Amino acid sequence: LAVGLVASLIGGPLFLKFLGDRLPFKVVPAAFADLKVREEKDLPSLGASLFTVLLPIVLMLVKTTADLNMSKDNPLLTFLQFIGNPITAMFIAAFAAYYMLGIRRNMGMSVLLSKTEESFSSIANILLIIGAGGAFNGILKGSGLSDSLALVLSGIDMHPILLAWLVAIILHAAVGSATVAMMGATAIVAPLMPLYPHISPEIMTLAIGSGAIGCTIVTDSLFWLVKQYCNATLAETFRYYSVATLIASVVALAGTFALSFVI
Repeated sequence: LAVGLVASLIGGPLFLKFLGDRLPFKVVPAAFADLKVREEKDLPSLGASLFTVLLPIVLMLVKTTADLNMSKDNPLLTFLQFIGNPITAMFIAAFAAYYMLGIRRNMGMSVLLSKTEESFSSIANILLIIGAGGAFNGILKGSGLSDSLALVLSGIDMHPILLAWLVAIILHAAVGSATVAMMGATAIVAPLMPLYPHISPEIMTLAIGSGAIGCTIVTDSLFWLVKQYCNATLAETFRYYSVATLIASVVALAGTFALSFVI
């Protein structure tokens, strides 16, 4: 928590303050900014809103917990894995939203249809760009680039914390997924751990996580999501967002090194 908070603070608000007037003002797209103030009585309750937002997260957490604690022969595990799959969880949450935020508030099917169409029109270009980014990600994985990088990086003679960070950040740049980068870096670094008994597994975990948040570039769908939502150019997204994540990553690495002297 200490490392993450410091990295977020320096890579976020402090970096923004440092940019000051150099950060170009961007008009938020009308689809996201043209919001009308409504009376509280016309809005769904806090409980209904939180339930709708948290439902897919809870379903995925239940699946993860079941994977760790239940036997593979348990039929309940198969059911939990199905509803906890990210696609299934979001599908269930969408229908829950239709009921909790629509039908329960006396909205007719025609109103729900129009609101659904409005939502698609505002996010269609973002979905297309993320889809293209996912396709590019798939090409990189299929080409075996990440495996080749893993072999090269594992043979480099350097401090294990720096090696774990470097492997994770390069894998993130190559495959466009922080999650895949962390899993790949863990597989590479874990066999090296017996060679460094003075380095705790927790510190190595922090080093991998620090690397995986950096180098957010065109291979990552989040890069394009930020670009579209902020109405920024490609150059501006590189200059500000990619640099911000890199700063946070380097700060987290420095914090990990500092913690390694006491843990």
